[in-house]
Amino acid sequence: MALLAIMCVHMLDMTRWMLNLGWPQRISSSGGILIDKASKANITDTQTATFDFPDFPVIWQHRSYGHPPDPQYPWGMTIYGDKGTLKAGVMSYDFIPMDKNDKPIHKDVTYEFEQYPIDRTEKDLERHVAPAIRGHMRDLLRCIDNRSRPVADIEEGHISSASCILWAPSPHPFSLVRCWWGPTRCSARCKCPNCGTRYTVPVFTIIDFGANPELKGALLGGQINVASCTSCGAGGALNAPLLVNDPENQFLGVYAPADPRSGDAGRQKIIGELTQTLMRKLPKEERRGYMLQAKQFLDWQHFMEAIWGTEGVTPEMLRRQRDQGELLQRLMGLANDPSALKIAVERGLSLVDREFFSLLEQFMMMARSQGQAESAQALNKIRTYLLDSTETGKQVKAQQERIRGILGGINASTTREEMLSIVVDNWKTEDGEQVVGALAMAAAPLLDYQFLMLLADRIDQAEEDEQEQLESLREFLLEIQEEVAASQQQRQQASFQHVQALLQEVLQSNDTLATLQAHADDVDELFLSALAANIQAAEEKKATAAARRMRTIYQQALSVMQENLPAELRFLNELVSAPDQATTRRLLQENRALVTKEFLEALTPLEEEMREAGREEIANRIKSVRGQVALMV
Repeated sequence: MALLAIMCVHMLDMTRWMLNLGWPQRISSSGGILIDKASKANITDTQTATFDFPDFPVIWQHRSYGHPPDPQYPWGMTIYGDKGTLKAGVMSYDFIPMDKNDKPIHKDVTYEFEQYPIDRTEKDLERHVAPAIRGHMRDLLRCIDNRSRPVADIEEGHISSASCILWAPSPHPFSLVRCWWGPTRCSARCKCPNCGTRYTVPVFTIIDFGANPELKGALLGGQINVASCTSCGAGGALNAPLLVNDPENQFLGVYAPADPRSGDAGRQKIIGELTQTLMRKLPKEERRGYMLQAKQFLDWQHFMEAIWGTEGVTPEMLRRQRDQGELLQRLMGLANDPSALKIAVERGLSLVDREFFSLLEQFMMMARSQGQAESAQALNKIRTYLLDSTETGKQVKAQQERIRGILGGINASTTREEMLSIVVDNWKTEDGEQVVGALAMAAAPLLDYQFLMLLADRIDQAEEDEQEQLESLREFLLEIQEEVAASQQQRQQASFQHVQALLQEVLQSNDTLATLQAHADDVDELFLSALAANIQAAEEKKATAAARRMRTIYQQALSVMQENLPAELRFLNELVSAPDQATTRRLLQENRALVTKEFLEALTPLEEEMREAGREEIANRIKSVRGQVALMV
């Protein structure tokens, strides 16, 4: 194992953790066995690795000979900043300020021999790290209790380890290798032909499943290069070229729609550029013969059929899925006409199976998440009708009633041992996969790491025939957890990209208020958080004018959010922001029409929510308002 993997990883991990760095965008390395060339070792004696992060590079250097450049920190981290230099190792840290009038700061490692005398005598204990280990263990136990992320999350260790392992095997003199794992993408502004809403869509041009296997599910699930209006849900595939590389199935395909303006020559030029870009980014050892000629597709549907084909899904199966989607779209238009709905269902009855109900559930979740109340209501009417009028629907309804009965017996006092028995018993039934899948989603907090450890113990103690069943259950639960995590990550990433695109549009606008008002539905807390982060960054860089302009935009965004709130919420904000009791009483008198029993009842859970979030001042103001409202209703 190279020194880069076993030594650099600790210092890179500390650096990344302290500076809140994510994945490096590129890593390059040079070095080799330069001194003892007769050595039988295959570990570099000289190496420099550069980890390029978005804002700055992090550089690792090592030599297995000569004197260290800083004897006090032979193995450590040095951060150079405009205020001074910070040196840190496992035994101490030093801060040397740039200003000669400021005093340097030195701190040695903290020991806890008085509290924990065993630290003096414990065999093979690295005494200087014992206090930190205890701190991390306490933090981990606290996180298990409140289901939060530890300060040193496992993802951080994964990123640091993976970044170093990429370079560990390279002992050759001055080898320079670049690593690329990100898909090539940009963004596009779209205008909905149905309702005229403008929105931003991320556009991928190259996807390599070898580097980003998680994107396969997103592509096959219709979540990549597909526009969906944020207001009405209308949309479809984007008319944008896309190159897909699937090394596992030796498939290289490119969707390049015909363009009358550039003709076939322009189309072939685009295909060539995409292919060359992919080949340049792939290491030589990963280039294969099948990549010499990409399969070309003029039609998005045939392109997707080819990718599905690598997964064993036939065009006939896809055609049935499309027919089910079209049937659902027709039914949505007939949801308020019972007679027409009945006729349409009878005509498409052969398509109404469990997969159709799954599709219906997905549409309902999407409509709710996008705030499309009318669509969600129409889908719910269709679902209710199908549950009562079709054979498959009756089976699904019976299964759902059974699941509701099981969930009704699960409460705050249910232990993980009890939950394990419930899950295992239901896994063994005929429809165990559907039932356990629903339980895993509804009772996710109970199906955590401790639950999986209990399941592992159960597997170890089980007879051979039951072991196979339980192992398949574990795999099933892990797949669900991975899918949920991937889905959450995709939604967060899409939201972040959308907010960043909107923020750039506002910043580039000559009339920022008008731009914010045009996108009022998208001006939310996430937008304000992104704007606040940009303000802080501008202030840290002494970009006074930019920070001042963004603070003005922040106030404008707050006013737009206020205008976009329902009357009751605007009224509550005014009450909570009132400077004194007299102003509160005046506002209550001026808005007596809004002072209702329902308004009073809504204040109690809101106060509790603020207290749980640690926002005591706001909670106390709501409590005061609630007391005055109670006297008026």
